[in-house]
Amino acid sequence: MKQKKVIGIFILLLLLVGLVTFVLFREKDSFNKGHLTNLQAARTLEKIEINQLNTFANELYQELEGEENLFFSPLSIYMALGMTYNGAAEITKEEFENVFGKDVDLNDLNRELQYLVRGYEDIEFKLSNSLWIRDTYQKEVLESFLTKNKEYYGAKVSYLDFNKASAVDIINEWVAKTTEGLIEEAVEEIDPLTVMFLINTIYFQGDWLKQFEKEDTYETDFFITGDKVVDVDMMHKINNFDYYEDEDVQFVLLPYEGSETAMFVALPQNESSFDYNKLDKYIAKAKNNNTSVSLHLPKTEIGFRSSLKGALQSLGLKSAFDESLADFSNMAVSAKQDGLHIHDVIHEAVLIIDEEGTEAAAMTSVEMRVESVPQFDKKMKINRPFHVGIIDLDSSVILFSGHVNNPNE
Repeated sequence: MKQKKVIGIFILLLLLVGLVTFVLFREKDSFNKGHLTNLQAARTLEKIEINQLNTFANELYQELEGEENLFFSPLSIYMALGMTYNGAAEITKEEFENVFGKDVDLNDLNRELQYLVRGYEDIEFKLSNSLWIRDTYQKEVLESFLTKNKEYYGAKVSYLDFNKASAVDIINEWVAKTTEGLIEEAVEEIDPLTVMFLINTIYFQGDWLKQFEKEDTYETDFFITGDKVVDVDMMHKINNFDYYEDEDVQFVLLPYEGSETAMFVALPQNESSFDYNKLDKYIAKAKNNNTSVSLHLPKTEIGFRSSLKGALQSLGLKSAFDESLADFSNMAVSAKQDGLHIHDVIHEAVLIIDEEGTEAAAMTSVEMRVESVPQFDKKMKINRPFHVGIIDLDSSVILFSGHVNNPNE
């Protein structure tokens, strides 16, 4: 963690690695900034849009929940795959729409989400998009594809000689710069069949509205599963929080400064599973129930890395990964002939929670190839696996989601 008072850094890096016939980088670029410059006040999101976003987040969570620790950003995935969607056609386009919302305009929704998160006043939220294209494939890429990604995502478009080692350095330098150095390496090497990288990064910095005092942190046991126990530093605070509980869960909202975003923490009762389909209900109930709570929350530092390919295929995005079925003919002239397809989608994330707030970094890589004690009403001691996420408080849109089985890994 950086040695500066920076709570809540969520860096979300969506890297679409290698589109098989589609490259655009010649060590000169289009001078786009990598983000929208004509920022406007975000409109109120429609209920159908919020439902689509949160349904995708919950369905993806269910596909990944077998992981010991899990932390990911639905927002980042939406951005990166939204840029990819602009190159899809026919059956592949239909599958994108089925997964990400056939009843919503994906580009318009993603633009509004950018207006929303970049409009936060009391926290810092940066969002950047870029397309990196192999120079020899430049003539294959359709201008209409590039135009859409510039218009809706403010995407920086660059052309590079992928055969040079310097191409890896240039991409990684951009990633490090846009993530304030929290992610230094997005690309290790470039496969000869890789023709494009689409990268989204998100940087979040914010302090808790109600910070924990460091002198109140104590060491205690955290019970994982079975007989496994680990030592953790447990933070403690007694204060009024938006809180809800029933026979299944204890649920609390921890707002960041400005009260525009908040972390939710859900602790299942009696080791029961957490039903993400009830998340909207829990948020609404908590918002209407400000309660004095003795909150015990472990300092957390976890890392997560996984391929999303299988999960996305299970959700219905299938042809995009098949070189014989994928149709990205809205991306490149010879996409069908060359078998342009997504090779893999890798998502990596880190979550750190301490007394001042949270710090996190994430990367999603999509590779495309041609082939005392004060009185209180409730006590919530989180000393066993719990669920966590970051939401926009006004709309309840899920920005980050996950669970913690071991706070030390």
